[in-house]
Amino acid sequence: MKANLFFLAIFSLTVISCEKYKEFEHLEVINSSFTGSVSVSESAGDIDGDYSGMVDSGNYTFIWDNPSKGVVLNVSNSSLAGTIQFVLEDSRGNEVLNQTLTAGVSNSFSEDGKKGKWKVKIIFSDFEGEGTFDLNPIN
Repeated sequence: MKANLFFLAIFSLTVISCEKYKEFEHLEVINSSFTGSVSVSESAGDIDGDYSGMVDSGNYTFIWDNPSKGVVLNVSNSSLAGTIQFVLEDSRGNEVLNQTLTAGVSNSFSEDGKKGKWKVKIIFSDFEGEGTFDLNPIN
């Protein structure tokens, strides 16, 4: 009986510790040092974002409750100067995407990770211009 309780306790701790960002709410902003403007919303399960800046820098970090194990990130970047970097960590805190885009470069990325709350960090460096992004869960 004691052995069963021990294994149950170990299993419970393992399951609980797997969800690194569980204390945060869906779309909760956990860092906003970007001196420009960022807007994030949800539409039909997808996350839509807009950003703009006038030679601004800083980070914008939020939590996304990804209902699947994968993501497609689409970025439409019509900036004139600077860089924008997207860093995504899955629910275990493992980095699954780290991409930097320079002025005017747009792209689409697809990655897999662990289902649950993901941390989405956007890093702006001397960013001038505007753009949009969307996060789409995939299986």
